[in-house]
Amino acid sequence: YAERGGDHEGLALLPFFAVYRALVRAQVAALRHDAAAVAHDLRTARELTQQLRRPRPLLLLTVGLSGSGKSTVALELLQALGAVRVRSDVERKRLAGLAATARPSAQQTAQLYGPAMTQRTYARLNALAATLLQAGLNVIVDAAALRRHERDALRALAAECDADFRLIECVAPEAVLRARIARRQAEDHDASDADQEVLSLQLRICEIPASEEAALRLDTDADPAVVRRRCLALVSRL
Repeated sequence: YAERGGDHEGLALLPFFAVYRALVRAQVAALRHDAAAVAHDLRTARELTQQLRRPRPLLLLTVGLSGSGKSTVALELLQALGAVRVRSDVERKRLAGLAATARPSAQQTAQLYGPAMTQRTYARLNALAATLLQAGLNVIVDAAALRRHERDALRALAAECDADFRLIECVAPEAVLRARIARRQAEDHDASDADQEVLSLQLRICEIPASEEAALRLDTDADPAVVRRRCLALVSRL
């Protein structure tokens, strides 16, 4: 809903409505029990509250070259983490007033992927992530983030929001990246506009995560079922 409609800010109300529903159900349960049973249930509820107290939210950044599978990985982790995804390809086009799968003209492309729009896009990713983290929600930012300063900004944001931060670097051989891009272009239903020329540029400018960034490296050059298992195995390390 948020990714399609852009109403990420509205998700900040989710915790409120979750509490509201829990209170309503508690009232219904209380009306159905006698006083002694209610007292017992209240004690049990207090104990459960302590056990289920919300942990710190998580900001997970999936990065990599075009065709590396970062969006696929983000989708696999989405349900496992109960997270909200914020995708750079989608938000970039939203800022330009374009639908996610719209194909820009040559003139639009120059503006859409120029330095100014890239800066605006990452500023929006940071702003949306902050809103969601402050609401106590886990967030997955799905972006190439090929520059160190782009990753560092999100890491700093997590610290400001008292959230945990994890970085997943998706990798695959160049031949695999190019084959995936060609297939994606032929299918023409993804938000990404990356082509072979874009990948060549990325290979030249990419700043590989340094050791101190503690990136979890995920090889996506495998059968989808294998990649899925690798993703789920990562959850315990997040």
